[in-house]
Amino acid sequence: MKQALIAIEQIPESGAVTVDFFGRPALAYRAEGQVCATLAICPHLGGPLEWKDGELVCGWHGQRHDASTGACLRGPAPGQQAMRLPTRVEDGVLHYVWGE
Repeated sequence: MKQALIAIEQIPESGAVTVDFFGRPALAYRAEGQVCATLAICPHLGGPLEWKDGELVCGWHGQRHDASTGACLRGPAPGQQAMRLPTRVEDGVLHYVWGE
């Protein structure tokens, strides 16, 4: 399965843009030279994840996740991982890929 998320040229060099992921918000961004996408929902209590200072931060409790790996950096639920989406770039478009 493959689903287009966003054209690479629409992803800012710094910061993130919200894209639709089957009716749920996801963030598309650049981290360590790679384009990435992460579900914009905090794994702690389902709060909104936002891009702040190069990290993914929950607006409810301040839980912070590494943008490159999704690993929890600090917050009320250590060990929980933000949901990074498996992606691939084809023809200048970032695609979600599953089961290929």
